[in-house]
Amino acid sequence: SSDVCSSDLEGDGEPLMNPDFRDLMKFCKRMGIKSMMTSNGTLLTEEYVRFLEEHGMKRIHVSFDGATKDTYEKTKLGGDYEKTLYNCKLVGDSKMQLFMNVVLFSDEVVDELPKYVEQAKAVNATGVHYMKAQQDSLNFGNPPNLSLHRDTIEKFNSLTKRIGLLVVGTCSDTPTFVPCYDPFTNPVVLLNNDVYACTY
Repeated sequence: SSDVCSSDLEGDGEPLMNPDFRDLMKFCKRMGIKSMMTSNGTLLTEEYVRFLEEHGMKRIHVSFDGATKDTYEKTKLGGDYEKTLYNCKLVGDSKMQLFMNVVLFSDEVVDELPKYVEQAKAVNATGVHYMKAQQDSLNFGNPPNLSLHRDTIEKFNSLTKRIGLLVVGTCSDTPTFVPCYDPFTNPVVLLNNDVYACTY
């Protein structure tokens, strides 16, 4: 059924850099496939957002590490804070869902989480997706010790609840189970044919 058929366009590259991306979206629309993607948001325009909306894109996650211009542009070399924030607002004002992604890879980014909630609300985001940094070998160095930021994380969780933003992800070192906000976005199918609806 096309009601549950979806494509998830994300990975270690920027989907909008693909010269055939529009053709891919046209194919998805023709086949009744609903899509979501993760983007850095820099290549979005008003026309592109309208195109994606018309061709079955249901949700866009924008990687936006840091709630201030200084932190964001230090993280995204060559990134333009104001332009990307404006592009997020284009998505937030559309019929598509906007999730703001943030990787908690530095103390600075974690400390800015309460501002991040305000930022997400200002661009009409549906929710926030926050992720623990798993690596300790990249140039960012060791991930922060999140137990030292409990007050900030609790404030972040309280603000998102009060404002009504959905939250995806966890800061916990123990397995965390949360309600699945879209069971058909990231199903996991094992070799024995078991299907788990949501990777979160």
